[in-house]
Amino acid sequence: MICPHCDKDTSASEPYCLNCGRPVELDFDVVSEAFDKEAEEKLVRGTELKTRKYLYLALGLLLAVIGARLALVPPVPRPHVLPARLVEPDLSRPAVPPLPLERLALEVPPP
Repeated sequence: MICPHCDKDTSASEPYCLNCGRPVELDFDVVSEAFDKEAEEKLVRGTELKTRKYLYLALGLLLAVIGARLALVPPVPRPHVLPARLVEPDLSRPAVPPLPLERLALEVPPP
């Protein structure tokens, strides 16, 4: 509930403002609306806390799985080969051996 004197939020169940101390007129509609608003805010806070709890749990499980994977599964061995740009090419021999060229005898049936 908002105090009409200081425009700050105060308890709807108190007959005076908790901030400025001045008396607040308690109208049923205003008090009912304030209690409904407080109940809704409490429900939203509870839902947010529950959602955060599950989010943190999921994040913790993900980190645990990644840590277990790194700790328990051995790394894949990589061949020790230098990249092509670091290896000097050997130009004394051809990269691909020449293929023997033989004549193929093909028999074509007469038409």
